[in-house]
Amino acid sequence: MQTQHAVVILIVLLAMSFIIGNAFGQAGAFSASAPNHPLQQIQTTPTSGASVDADGDGIVDVTQRVVVSVNTSTFAGNGQASCGAGTAISGGCDCQGKNITQNTPELNGNQPKGWLCACDGGSDGEVNVVCTD
Repeated sequence: MQTQHAVVILIVLLAMSFIIGNAFGQAGAFSASAPNHPLQQIQTTPTSGASVDADGDGIVDVTQRVVVSVNTSTFAGNGQASCGAGTAISGGCDCQGKNITQNTPELNGNQPKGWLCACDGGSDGEVNVVCTD
């Protein structure tokens, strides 16, 4: 009987030490050599300083957006596709084998709202943009 009681106490103490150790392990400063990190320590880009989980709810913020449209526009020489009131999360140019001379987001303040493209020599192309709410 005492052996069973001792085993139960040992299991409880082991579980508590694991939980406490894990909590302190997550609270430390960022280390690039660590095998994993809390979401708040992971940046959206290498230089942005913005967390992928800025609101701290445990969900990567971009995954909470809903893709509302994929806009495509054909053009001769250069063109753009915009998202209207939404935010552009990705975009790209297709110059049908010609060199792409411009492939950049169109900004509204610091928020991307569309995509700008230009093709070498004024050739025809297509610009695509994925928009979210």
